[in-house]
Amino acid sequence: HYVRGSRPGDHARCVMEWVRQGYPSERDLFVTRGVLEYLCVETMKNANTFFENCVKAIDNEGKGQESEGEGESRRGPLINFCEFLLKTLERDALPLFDMLCSKYKPSLSRDPSFNKYLTRIAHIYFDRPAPKGMLEELMSMFT
Repeated sequence: HYVRGSRPGDHARCVMEWVRQGYPSERDLFVTRGVLEYLCVETMKNANTFFENCVKAIDNEGKGQESEGEGESRRGPLINFCEFLLKTLERDALPLFDMLCSKYKPSLSRDPSFNKYLTRIAHIYFDRPAPKGMLEELMSMFT
């Protein structure tokens, strides 16, 4: 409901509440899923707002409790991926998108659905043809 709505700030607060109940190591998975879902429904502005709110909440979570540089490590690699992804999509840079996906592949593979989201995002923002399914492959052989 949130992804199709117009209140990404509320969505970020909800997700951050789930994050607090989950494992700290999975924090970046929650945020990444939200960002990718917004991008798949072509609302980059909401994806940016959602991401900014989540990062602000993560950074504020440990204020005063951490040593220098620890705030960055609280974010996780996929938070960095999302930041770079949003900037890449604003620049319309397909080679950079491909490089980013390749570099972060180990982190992205933690959730198998991320690959489907990224395929859709490449189709939407870079006009990359969607991969054909097996049935489509067979049908194209007969035409």
